[in-house]
Amino acid sequence: MIRWARLFTAAAALVVGGWPVSAAGSSPASVGAADKSFGFDSLVTDVVVQPDGSMLVTEVWTYRFEGGPFNFGIRSFDSDIAKIHDFAASDALGQLAVIPPAQSVSGDWEWQLRSPTSDATVAYHLTYRVVGAVTIGSDVGDLYWTFIGGDHPAVGQMSVTIRFASPIPPARDGVADDDTTVLRGFAHGPSNGVLTVDESLITATVEGLDADAFVDVRAVAPASTFTVDGADELLPSILGDERQRLGDERDDERKNRLAWLLTPLLSVIGLVGTGLLWLTGGRERKSTEVLGEYWREPLDDPPAIALATLTRGTVDAGATIAGTLVDLAQRGDRTVHHYRWLGKPLGADLLEYEKDLLEFVFRGQTEVSSEELDDWAKANQKTAHGLLQQITGAVTVTFNERGYESGAKGRPLAVLILLGAIVGGGSFALKLYTGNGVGWAGVGVAAAMLVLGIKALNNRTQAGVEAAAKAQGLKKYLEDFSRLADAPVGHLILWERYLVYAVALGVSTQLIHGLASRLPALMADPNFGTWYVFDGFDDVAAGGASLASASTPSSSGSGGGFSGGSSGGGGGGSAGAR
Repeated sequence: MIRWARLFTAAAALVVGGWPVSAAGSSPASVGAADKSFGFDSLVTDVVVQPDGSMLVTEVWTYRFEGGPFNFGIRSFDSDIAKIHDFAASDALGQLAVIPPAQSVSGDWEWQLRSPTSDATVAYHLTYRVVGAVTIGSDVGDLYWTFIGGDHPAVGQMSVTIRFASPIPPARDGVADDDTTVLRGFAHGPSNGVLTVDESLITATVEGLDADAFVDVRAVAPASTFTVDGADELLPSILGDERQRLGDERDDERKNRLAWLLTPLLSVIGLVGTGLLWLTGGRERKSTEVLGEYWREPLDDPPAIALATLTRGTVDAGATIAGTLVDLAQRGDRTVHHYRWLGKPLGADLLEYEKDLLEFVFRGQTEVSSEELDDWAKANQKTAHGLLQQITGAVTVTFNERGYESGAKGRPLAVLILLGAIVGGGSFALKLYTGNGVGWAGVGVAAAMLVLGIKALNNRTQAGVEAAAKAQGLKKYLEDFSRLADAPVGHLILWERYLVYAVALGVSTQLIHGLASRLPALMADPNFGTWYVFDGFDDVAAGGASLASASTPSSSGSGGGFSGGSSGGGGGGSAGAR
């Protein structure tokens, strides 16, 4: 008894009411319309090999119809259809009308069901003769036939029995390669198949044949079994072919094991190595100046730079505009919300992005409202977007000049790149060698290692750590200040600076509410915030976001067994219905 090694494809067609309903790419398990399909409970094939090299075949296909009605059965053959003769079909009640390929809708052998059939289990007996099924040589005859192949639904049970009329002893283990007096059997297909060779009898069985699977059986008998003479010696090439097939399969299995072993190993090495790199050279240092949750002093950095520090260099256009405009107003360059130029020249104390923003807002005018600015930006979106990009680019330049980010460089980066090359290159080479797609997983891990590793190694300098800690601490303080028991009264200028940073850091609403509850006298002071003319400081952020939105063009996008290998026998095909 020999176990089979691999499963391959087979074919079936389903036609309902006279029209094909299976389509290319559809699942064989659901062939047909949504409520009309069929499957096979079993396929029993009995073959009697004739002395003239032909074979008589009897097949019992047990159909399980779901929905319907079905009117015709179909038996297809992938090849050698011209060798099929004397095709007949019957059910439990007797013979059924047969339609030859030249006259059928499908171009295959068809038979008419006894009546339109729906939601039933019916067994159909098919018989036919295959002329020239056996290739006869001077030493042996070779019957090599695909008993199911192509595209078909799952089959619950399948068996193939091949019988020879004359007595032929079965080949035993250790039989000589040149022994032409014995019966040899080979099968190709699913790994759960079983092949047995007895005297004059070969049996192949499969429990649960998957959809899209083929079954080949090869029977090699002495040439003396046949009445037809052959000229060529066949046995050496047959044995060589089967050994090559078996060797290829074992090699494939070895390569698959290698791929499943080495790909995870390479991935683990890469991930562990990346983690160790982060532990030894990637962890960011801690602040030595901010020891608690809060920072209670105005920052050294302008609001836009403080915000970029928190976001690791990413520039939020809306918050940048809002924070910078409030900062400039508090410093005496203009008033907010009705923007008014106060005649102050662009001095050396202004940063480049601050100059760009003032020119963007006023564009040669001395007074403009936020509504007018939004309208202009919408009407001149390309120009406005270019100016906005210039502003955010200048913020990035100023941020980079601060030297807050060290970047991923030096030895840790070199080691990370080397690890990525080993994992990615090794996995890709493994994929090419084994043909197993699991190698792509290792390539993906390598890519993720590089992306995440570079990000993890991209640390702040100590100055950047301090600046980020102060910005985060100040944001937390301004957000929570109304709930703090030790919140200082402070002087007017200090709270004005707090307001500037609150707008940029997105906590102006919380700060205004806190001031109203904790320091109502400050809010009522006529000298507080004289440079801001509007309903409330918390509206400035919305105005900045509105201007950024108006300046940005909208965009859209889309979202013992059998040996393996391919089928090599004649015949093939499957059965279907319409």
